[in-house]
Amino acid sequence: MSQFDLPDNFGELINSKYQAGVQSGEIVFSESTSQIIEDEATEYQFNLTLLASLASKPTPEEAPEQIQRPKDFNPFLNPDPELTVLADYGSKFNILLNKFPVTANHLLLTTKEFKSQRSPLTPEELLASMKILDRLEKSSKANEKFFAFYNCGENSGASQPHKHLQFLQYPDGFTPFPSEIAAKDDPFIANSKKEPLQDTKLPFAHFVLPLPRGDELFDEETLVMAFSSLLQRTLTVLRDAEVDVAYNVVFTKKWMMLIPRSAPIYKEKLGINSCGYTGLLLAKNQELEKFILEEGPLEILKALGFPNTGGQPTDEYHY
Repeated sequence: MSQFDLPDNFGELINSKYQAGVQSGEIVFSESTSQIIEDEATEYQFNLTLLASLASKPTPEEAPEQIQRPKDFNPFLNPDPELTVLADYGSKFNILLNKFPVTANHLLLTTKEFKSQRSPLTPEELLASMKILDRLEKSSKANEKFFAFYNCGENSGASQPHKHLQFLQYPDGFTPFPSEIAAKDDPFIANSKKEPLQDTKLPFAHFVLPLPRGDELFDEETLVMAFSSLLQRTLTVLRDAEVDVAYNVVFTKKWMMLIPRSAPIYKEKLGINSCGYTGLLLAKNQELEKFILEEGPLEILKALGFPNTGGQPTDEYHY
């Protein structure tokens, strides 16, 4: 039995805790409206959601409930019991609900002790996250798909310095572009020299690997090797640009993707984290919604990332 096995009623635990948090006001959420943007050049989908409750979320420079709490308050060191789904998960983590959820049952995996959001994912963090994704899908309807994401570094769009991953459900009927890219190749095999995939139609650098099926998906070594392969390409881009290390990580049970980041905010108006780079764009008011539609998703993602490196040969100077 794995230390990261989850109870069969995990989905029920999440939902009951979430409903109680909404009723008590501990969780701040409002209904949203969404629209699909079809990009003709790439034939990929982007989902634009207007979520008014994001207007209540403090900026990274502000402390949650800053009037009552000190500026350096860390909500993950001693998490609120009303937001805690599972404490002491695998002895090193807590599983919490997001106080400002993007969708219902928006989950967080946080380290019990403080670790920096600037650090790469560890083998245990990768395995624990994959176990959570697996249990989420087994606890849900057959057509519901989930993804995990991690914002690493200041330019990635991270909002908390304490290390945490997040888990969300994709909108019904939405197909993220990494799924289509990954479907074009065979699954990653440990100790292989498989090169990460990029679609040259997308203007920003992105590195994708299809993940193995079955029990191999829960093998720490395989997950680490896949992550390391993607991280090497990402770090090469960042090194060549001579900028601070910052990147987004997004993965499902079928693929993993890393995106090197150059900046967190577009034209001083719109913050983008990992969600944007899996095709999910969020606006906290109608002004930002209009701004995103006028600028276009690909222009925004291009500006906050780096140029696509697809087709460029690798050499001994690459990580």
